[in-house]
This record gives sequence, C-alpha cells and structure tokens, in this order.
Amino acid sequence: MSRGRALGGMERLFHQQNSVGSSNLTSILFFEGSLDESSIPEALKRVQASFPLLTAQIVSDPKLRFEEAHGDIPFQILKRLDAEHWRLQVRQEVRRKWKNERMFVTFLIGEGRGEIILAADHTVADAKSMYAVCQFLIRALNGQVTPLVPALDAWEKRLPKPFRGIRGFFNMIRFVWNLFRHSPEKSLRFGKDSSNINTVSHGFQMDKLTLALLKRACDQNRSNLNSIFCAASVLAAFELYSEEKSGDVCLNVPVSVRDQIVPPASAEELGMFISAFLQWHKIDATTDIWELSRRILERTRSGVKAGESIRLGQIAKGPEREELPRPDKNRQRFEHSITVSNPGKLPSFEDLPNAKIVGYRNLGSLWTRESIVIVVLGYGDNLFVDAEISWERLGHVPDSAERLANGIRHKVLSLLENT
Repeated sequence: MSRGRALGGMERLFHQQNSVGSSNLTSILFFEGSLDESSIPEALKRVQASFPLLTAQIVSDPKLRFEEAHGDIPFQILKRLDAEHWRLQVRQEVRRKWKNERMFVTFLIGEGRGEIILAADHTVADAKSMYAVCQFLIRALNGQVTPLVPALDAWEKRLPKPFRGIRGFFNMIRFVWNLFRHSPEKSLRFGKDSSNINTVSHGFQMDKLTLALLKRACDQNRSNLNSIFCAASVLAAFELYSEEKSGDVCLNVPVSVRDQIVPPASAEELGMFISAFLQWHKIDATTDIWELSRRILERTRSGVKAGESIRLGQIAKGPEREELPRPDKNRQRFEHSITVSNPGKLPSFEDLPNAKIVGYRNLGSLWTRESIVIVVLGYGDNLFVDAEISWERLGHVPDSAERLANGIRHKVLSLLENT
C-alpha cells in the first residue's frame, strides 16, 4: 500500500488533542421529505473518492502520517424518534474514537422529515471543509458526478515564500510576543478539570426580520453581529458560572468571521483562525454589552493586519522532528475560556429528488480544554445559535446548556427593546 503524506502542524495539533479527549466535528442536515436509501452507499463512495482523507488511517513508522485511503465511509440508517433525536446522536458522535476511517454518517429518517449527521475527526476537517463535504454528499445523492479534489499538502507548507525560512521564524516570534505580552496570568475558571468531553447542547434560531433589526442596532453602536454574539456569550456564561465575581475571560474565535464561505479555506482565513484566537477581557457585573462588543471587534480587526496573521503558519508547522502523540504529563490545570465559532452565512444546499434541505448546523467540541462552545451559523433566512457545554466540567449546574442558550438569546433580544 502506498504511503500518504505526513501530518501538518495543525493536523498534529488536533490529532494529539484526540489522544487525550474528543475534538470531533458534526454537521447536521435537516430535510423535509423522503430519502432513497438505495442511493446512499454509492453516494458515499463518490464522497470518499473526492475526499480520500476521510477514510485514511493515521500511523507512525516513525513519522506521523496518513496511510493511503482505503475502504468506504461507514454509515447507519436509524428510525427518527422525535425532534430531539439528532441531539442525542450528536452527543454520541462527538466522542467517537477513530481507527481506519475519519468520518461516520448517520441517517435519521422519520415520517416526512429527518436529519443527516456527518461526524468527522477534527484532524482532517473543520467547519468550512465539513460544509464542503455536505455539499458533495447532496450532489452525490442527486446522482451527480463530482470532480475529484486533488490531495494537497498541509496548509502551512503552502505559504508564500516571504513567510518561510529564517525571516518567517523571526516574524512569528515577534507576533507571538505581541500576542501574549498583555495577557493576564489567569482566566476565569469555569467547572472542573477533565480529560474527556461529553457535549450537551441547546440552541435557538432568529428570523430574518429580527436579524435586520439587530444589525441596524449594531451599526448604530459601532459593532457587528459577530462581536455582539461573542459579547452576549461571554456575559451569559459569566452570569451562569461565576456567581457575579469579577474576573478575566479568554475568548476564542477560531474560524472565519466573513459573511460568505467558499470552500476550501484560503491561507488568509486560516490566519484569521489564530489572529482572533486568545482575546482577554475583564468582566464584572457592570460590564456593558455594547462596550464589550466594540472591544472584541477592535481586537479582532487589529489582529488581522497585512501578512501578520499568515505568519502563524510557522507556529503550526511545529518541529522538524516528528514525535509520537502522547498526553502531556505536566498538563496545566484547566484554565477555562469560551469559543465562539462563526462560519458565516452559508449558501443553501441543492434540493434532493424527494426532499428539501431546510436547515444546517455545525456542532462539536473544538478543543479538549474547552468548557463552552457557542456556534453561530446563518442558513437561509435564519440564524442558528447553539450553546455547547462540557458535561464533565459544567454539568453540575442544572440545565447548563439550555440556560446558557437562553441567556444569550435574552441578552441579544434585550438590545432591540432598548434601541
């Protein structure tokens, strides 16, 4: 069997996280109508041919690398029990362990409606590429022959020349120094330390009219939708878990905040991945949501300067000498932060022969050290917001995810009442 390429730095990062916890991603397609179950196996074969890493095994001999893709993408077809069945299934998929494949697909089929759940190893997929895989799956279920996607090197090996070599190394050192020099030593602590994450989520949606009013309010207050949801998430989590004590909150915004996604991700957007990563904010019971949202927006913009964000590819590249993934025996005590994942507004999927895609969500614990992940995603005329919490770390608060989601919704909608 021929050998695949070595894992890149970001891929190694996520693979090592998987060795001590779970960082799977799940995308959920909601449909109305019926599916032709006989078309599923052939459709998944076409998807696997276009994305061969989805069935690649990760081996070390001695370098950490992808084994040549083999086999088909595994799947299962289940009877849909109720409207919340998909959340129960996602809770199982987010902690799935991978062996000879990197993706698993579940079809929940009910009377006139259902869900398609794609769970993938975060080593080979992110929010943008999961959307691309879903696009290919819909086309394949429609019987379309999709073009093969050429296998690419790890993204940090495709950086422009000015960001490689010795000069790129020193630019990286300067960037990291500027990133960390103003950071406080501790962040606000939420929950208990744990190596495993079982995710519980609760979500809500906002319609087109409400979003238009909210955007107008953001424009009037020199903010935007992304930063106001970040601010609402931080404040809602603070009120729920901190008992109104002042503290420092670390906010991560790990994916693109652009309005439109056109897969695959470009190097500039992968720069955005880390330039908006690690924003510290002092929070107390009197913090104004508009002021916090403006600070978040300014920090995000200032971190994405010409060329500066792309240099962080050098961080991801890691050491030249490959090492076996292993847990850190001296792992620091868990210092909690909040991730707000905002893939942007997604174009609508094509209709299936006897079904229409009416919704799309993207969930999953993005980091093994995360307690709270907020996913904000636009699809069609609605904005979907999901609050995910780690059951081990935050499950001691009754109805944590539901209360967190309701807190975010209340803070956002209260802005419209006061505008």
